[in-house]
Amino acid sequence: MNTTIPTRYTIRIDPDLAELTFTGTVKIDFEAREPTKTVELDCMELDVSGVKLLVDDRDATLRFHTTKEQLVVELGRAFSGEFALEVSYAGVLGDSMAGLYRSRYVHEGREGYLAVTQFEERDARRAFPCIDHPAYKAVFAIEIVTAPGHTAIANTHEIEIEELGERVVHRFAPTPPLSTYLVFFGAGPFETLSDESWRVPTRVAVAPGKSKYAAPALEYSRKSLEFLENYTGIPYPLAKMDTIGVADFAYGAMENFGAILYRENYVLTYPESTTRRETERMVEITAHETAHMWFGDLVSPADWKYVWLNEAFATLFGNLVVDHWYPEWRTMEQLLVTGTAAALSRDSLSRTIPIEFADGREVEIDASSAPIIYQKGAGILLMVKGFYGDEVFRDATNAFLNAHMYACANTEGFLSAFTARLSPDPEAIAVAREMLTRWITLPGYPVISVRRNGPRLELRQSRFSSARAKKRAGSHSPDADAAEQPRWIVPVTGLVPADEPGSGGSIRLLLSDETATIDLDAEWCKLNAAARGYYRVFYEDPSEWDRLGEAAAAGRLSALDRYSLVSDLVAFVHAGTVRLEYFLTFLENFFADETEYVVLYGIASALSDLFELLGGDERIRATGITVLERLSDDLLADPTPDEPYRNVLLRDTVLWALALFGTEAVRTRADEIAAEIVAGDAVHPDLFPVMLRCASASDSSVVGWIRDSIESTDTPEGRKSHLLSALGSVRDAKAVDDILAFVIESVPVRNRLFFLRSASANPTFRPYLWPWFLRHFEALSQIHAYHLGATFATVIPYGGLGRDKEVTGFIAEYRKNEPRVSSGVLEMTLDRLDGNRRFIEREA
Repeated sequence: MNTTIPTRYTIRIDPDLAELTFTGTVKIDFEAREPTKTVELDCMELDVSGVKLLVDDRDATLRFHTTKEQLVVELGRAFSGEFALEVSYAGVLGDSMAGLYRSRYVHEGREGYLAVTQFEERDARRAFPCIDHPAYKAVFAIEIVTAPGHTAIANTHEIEIEELGERVVHRFAPTPPLSTYLVFFGAGPFETLSDESWRVPTRVAVAPGKSKYAAPALEYSRKSLEFLENYTGIPYPLAKMDTIGVADFAYGAMENFGAILYRENYVLTYPESTTRRETERMVEITAHETAHMWFGDLVSPADWKYVWLNEAFATLFGNLVVDHWYPEWRTMEQLLVTGTAAALSRDSLSRTIPIEFADGREVEIDASSAPIIYQKGAGILLMVKGFYGDEVFRDATNAFLNAHMYACANTEGFLSAFTARLSPDPEAIAVAREMLTRWITLPGYPVISVRRNGPRLELRQSRFSSARAKKRAGSHSPDADAAEQPRWIVPVTGLVPADEPGSGGSIRLLLSDETATIDLDAEWCKLNAAARGYYRVFYEDPSEWDRLGEAAAAGRLSALDRYSLVSDLVAFVHAGTVRLEYFLTFLENFFADETEYVVLYGIASALSDLFELLGGDERIRATGITVLERLSDDLLADPTPDEPYRNVLLRDTVLWALALFGTEAVRTRADEIAAEIVAGDAVHPDLFPVMLRCASASDSSVVGWIRDSIESTDTPEGRKSHLLSALGSVRDAKAVDDILAFVIESVPVRNRLFFLRSASANPTFRPYLWPWFLRHFEALSQIHAYHLGATFATVIPYGGLGRDKEVTGFIAEYRKNEPRVSSGVLEMTLDRLDGNRRFIEREA
């Protein structure tokens, strides 16, 4: 651990938006706890012109040298106690979407730039020399120099403006103690919109000409702050909250304290094109980032291995905020069928990772780790919340925050503060602490196998792994690996016929051993009540599944319990434990009259995914039509403000599935609406994405219009994502080469994944993707590391099918040369490719 500690940074940054460069000076106040003759600062891609030592009201020029990511300063003699360094430097406002960079906009036909920053995890060093580690919190006094009339934005409120010749200096109030990755600088001709109706003023800053679309974002920000203050009892500590939206941004948003940066499509609402699902996503992302003001900014991780504390809580609370203000959106159910489902899928691979990274492993938030750190982390917290109760969970959460305010926390600190409030019984606290420790540090998750033995249920836990599971002759049971298995303490809940549907159930136990027995004199027992547990349940006797299916069809199970039956069966189908035919029959027998969103979404998404993976399958087509076709009339009708919100939630997923299955009504309506879109007629935003996608799958004549719209600067960013998804859905093989060339030449890196996700699932594109990937790999290897990793993870599990040896050899060679893609992404990619191959071999 560094013993020379920064306590305060005084920064002046001067971005030149004409020359696309910047200059800066940073004065860093240090406290040397041990004598030191050198100071090592993180510094990357900066041209350092001078370093001064400031001590005892004197200054002296110092010798220094730079390496790839360090500035090493020689102090001349040993110093201890307080001293300061002042570093002068310059840099380039690049387009890397990291450090201090430029974001392009076009307004009234003229191109311009905004300067913004993105520092997580280790990119503050690209904007100013520093100790770039979250544990070294310090106060930041920031000055930003701009052209006259331009806006400057930092974490805190502006306290002074000084004219300096042809430039303007903006000074900001000192921050609370802050990790470097949470610092923000913004400068340029931002348009702003403010709301001072609440205790803390909120403001939106966007590119010129776009503030008229930003008013809803102010409301979402204010509502998020209100809920989180009330829940935590801790007032938001800054004097303002800024929401900044730019086009060029590698992620969805970044939780800079008091100055949250977003991709602009998560800030701007266009009445003629923004869908209600997009509005939901805007609100959820705003709530997630605002939750970070407490979980991550107020209490920061002591090291990157503890970043799960930020993201797990922010993911959960982002959904709790939305559920509070907009309960009709069924946000907590959406978290289950999208977030938790994604985590369970990623976590079932043999080479998964724990929530807390092991010591020595480089921590990167990427396509491999994000589902674990974010969604699995939130799933574990939700399981604890469901088992111990809402108020106990709230008290424990707030105890954790209060114990570490304005400081850093590790897992040990979290466990000490949090578990102490889960029970008054010291023995129960010790069990809870051990339970959470195992869930945080063990990779994967358990499957609880259930066997009825007379009046008892016998439970056995083992790690669920889709790569290891095999079909036992004469049995539905997952194969338990003979090797030593990790063991969780599982908060098991269960329902019996006498329990109220949707309740927590009358069965509650902590399964800490490999096996347990429950006395049961009931027709059926459904474990994992209301799907609150982060585990799967396998009933070894097929008749148990049938009894639960009958209970589901009779309305004796809640929607969440019905969903979890479907979700678990789908996982067992992918693993090869249950045959596809059994799953399809189960759906036809017990879910042909299903009405609830969460169940229908799970069914539609599972069937369409399986159908496309197999390149089409008559069995899946028949089941899909049996279960879903009756919904088409409601979902194809023109949306109205007072329609059941279920329609909003299901429209995209169900209609796309029915289009794949060849439902004539869907295809006809899609062609009609696509013709209206191309003709320039107004089409309801909620119909636009799915109808254009369905139309492009059956008629490639819309491709030209789609390409023109993607390239148009008048097309909102949110709409471009739908256009790219439709482009990846084209089923005309003759159009594929031209489309792939267009994507690499004309689609910005930030948007390509919308296309690749759609194209990878598309059997028509699949044979072309691996050659495309190889042909353009030199260019692809230069893009932002997050997007490069996501490209691997999206293209290879599908585009690599039938090319397994070639893909494996390529990745093995790639790993030898300091790859910019993490081992986790590469391993996950190969595991998914292998799982897809094995599924096709079994079921095609």
